[in-house]
Amino acid sequence: SMNQFVLDEGARSIVLKDQNGNVIAWSSAGKVGFSGPKKSTPYAATIIVRDLMEKVKPVGLKQVDVFVID
Repeated sequence: SMNQFVLDEGARSIVLKDQNGNVIAWSSAGKVGFSGPKKSTPYAATIIVRDLMEKVKPVGLKQVDVFVID
């Protein structure tokens, strides 16, 4: 099955959805401890993705489509 990453502007949050649009997992800069201007940094985006990947390991994720929403 195809999954989708939906990234908001500045990658402050990431949502992983299945092909029907159901949320599988999500993470955000605030959830992983970033605040203020640090939320929109490349480093914060890296930590958000790392957090999300830990959540979806049990799902056996093999393929995703990435959509950036601004």
